[in-house]
Amino acid sequence: MANRRFSRARSIKKEDLKTQLDRRYRQVREFFNAVTENMTPLEKASIAATPVPLLGDVLGLSADMEMYFTDPESRTFFNVMMSGASLIPFVPPVSAAKTALDPKTIENVRENVRLFGDQRARVENIDAGDIDPTAIDQRFPGGNRKLVGARPDSPPDDARRVSGLNLRYEPRDMPEPERLSIVDLEGRPFIVGMSDRTAAGGLLTGVNDTMFDVPVNLRGGQDYMFDPINQGQVWASGRTPVNRITQLAAKIKKDLGQDPLYLPFRMTPSGGDYATMTTETMLEYARKNMAPSDIRAANKLIRNVGRPVTKKRADGTSYTVQIKAPEFFGLENMDSLAQTSQLSGDQRKMIQEVLDKNFRNKGSLGLTEARLAVSDPRQFSAMDAGLQNVGLIDSARGMVDVAGHPTYSSGIAGKGLGLLSEDIGVFELFPDIAKARGILDPRLPASRDQKSLQMSPYSGIITEDILRAMQDRGTLP
Repeated sequence: MANRRFSRARSIKKEDLKTQLDRRYRQVREFFNAVTENMTPLEKASIAATPVPLLGDVLGLSADMEMYFTDPESRTFFNVMMSGASLIPFVPPVSAAKTALDPKTIENVRENVRLFGDQRARVENIDAGDIDPTAIDQRFPGGNRKLVGARPDSPPDDARRVSGLNLRYEPRDMPEPERLSIVDLEGRPFIVGMSDRTAAGGLLTGVNDTMFDVPVNLRGGQDYMFDPINQGQVWASGRTPVNRITQLAAKIKKDLGQDPLYLPFRMTPSGGDYATMTTETMLEYARKNMAPSDIRAANKLIRNVGRPVTKKRADGTSYTVQIKAPEFFGLENMDSLAQTSQLSGDQRKMIQEVLDKNFRNKGSLGLTEARLAVSDPRQFSAMDAGLQNVGLIDSARGMVDVAGHPTYSSGIAGKGLGLLSEDIGVFELFPDIAKARGILDPRLPASRDQKSLQMSPYSGIITEDILRAMQDRGTLP
């Protein structure tokens, strides 16, 4: 093991090795600071002084981190931890360190490790076997497809596809958000809005054994407010909903004297289908894998046939419209990727359905694979209508006329503040609305209740009563 490790290191140029080690060093410091949060210097030092085999068991260290910690050609684990926790020159006696490492301390570390894992922006490579189809939200498949079948020895097609999914990303240098407790936000006004589960902060460069000629830019989603290419914005959407939110934020600032927080709540797994990223992923993969005859057949369906979609009139009555895209450039044309932002959301969803239903066994990705490829892994199994990130709206700047997002035209000025430590349902912030709608458990609202919050922006203030109710139902300790 050691020989293979060092031979691999020697094969890397010195400057490349230094870059990799420096990056790993920063990750280790960040990791240690997070998992030992709220501990005393002695407790931190006791964790740092723990032998790696025990530490690997306590912290759940990955193999590459263990290798880094013990590699004599880089930095020793102990020194990394000490400097990362700002404890040098504090070095406790070994006996004192061992005493501090009691079961309660270990349990606190384990909990912090879990929270640390939840907070990371996961624009990271995913290998075949990394995603357990039984552990993710079972609604990721489109239509009536299943991830779990009646017979464990004969999994559904989508389950096999998910188990073998191999995803390659090129991350941007997106800062890790600070972890925040909802308790620390008591007294703050807020506005909520819906958020799909798409990832931000990097490029999707390949799926399975296909590397993309045109990577898919992951724009988010929840992490939109932290992505450096969206600096100065906390959110993006169409001009009308953005205008409603900025007007409400200005009123709150006028009435209460402070800018409101922005708390996006999570949509269902299909919520990201409207954005361009899912369609771009399917188009790029199909262009590189489908036979010319199948490409011609798909183009014909997209341009001339489409799919029926049920709409509702203002009076509540329904009608059906056939969604087509006669202007579609074609699967073989790379310009079709850029064209997705000019198509309507219904047209993008129609393209996804055509490829998923008719060509998934002829070189196209299935919709389940495409959804997962552009989604934030933290949200593969997260609850609907849950809160995740916390932003701050800049009411003085208001609307950003040109957001720069390929799907959404306008933005909301502001910045990201952090990631919530607690798993909170949006209706926990609106007890009166939950009561009026007959929601028995505000953490498990029905689909129709979730949609009620999507029609217009809702606002409130995080009060002591709201926090106490969260504590009573177990959301808060």
